[in-house]
Amino acid sequence: MRMIVANLTLCCLLASGLEVSGGEISAYVEPYRDIDVASSELGTVAYLNVREGDRVSAGQLLAGLDETVLVATLEVARLAKESIGRLASVEAELNLQVERLEKIELLVERGHASVEELARSKSQVEVAKAQVTSVREELAMKCAELNRIEAQIDQKRIKSPIDGVVTRVFKDAGEFVSASDPTVIKVVQLDKLKAEFSVPAGACEFTQGQNVTLSVGKDRLQSRGLVEFVSPTTDAQSNTVRVTIRLDNSRGSIRSGDSCWLAIADLPETTPPSIKFTGTSKNK
Repeated sequence: MRMIVANLTLCCLLASGLEVSGGEISAYVEPYRDIDVASSELGTVAYLNVREGDRVSAGQLLAGLDETVLVATLEVARLAKESIGRLASVEAELNLQVERLEKIELLVERGHASVEELARSKSQVEVAKAQVTSVREELAMKCAELNRIEAQIDQKRIKSPIDGVVTRVFKDAGEFVSASDPTVIKVVQLDKLKAEFSVPAGACEFTQGQNVTLSVGKDRLQSRGLVEFVSPTTDAQSNTVRVTIRLDNSRGSIRSGDSCWLAIADLPETTPPSIKFTGTSKNK
């Protein structure tokens, strides 16, 4: 039964395109991260700051959409936020009413002012306080509006999410970015690489965090790798387990797309032994 299972496993591996040879399996080296940087806003590309092949850092401005209208709106909002003339006016009115109330209170104590005048003065102070509060609330709303416009402008600026290399520029200045085609630039991370292997379930002895050695490229140069992920499930069709290995490429010595090989435990013998029958047969 073990031999039959081994044969079936090998057939599944060959059908899936996995190369298994001499205790090794092969895969291809891939960028550690491959990101299509898209715009969250619609609009026309106003400028590009990078070209294919440029190295970029996380947060670097790559490109931007036209923001002329928003910039003009931002200036209006900034002027409105910094306009404190009305606030100064209502605060001065409040101070005046407070001083008037204090004087009337002294006059009431001396019997030179009526209670009605005192009540009227207190009411005027409350009105002045309400006006100050109202103007401050308006300024707070204008500040929030300013922040909203600044956020909208920032969304029109396309920044790199990672340290990497620009490999494709999909839009030129003047082209429109639509909801159905929002990708502007592709950035890949190459200082680290990865390789995903489909390891036969019977030979998968890898654990997360384990250091392994890979043979990379046509010269099969030895490179150290770190097992980042071992799938907790087995693919039922191919009877394999997905294993992801990270390779350090800070020196740029490994090229993405190169073949690589990972040594695995030997598979069980796949040639079934001859079957012998014992005993005698009787002719009837």
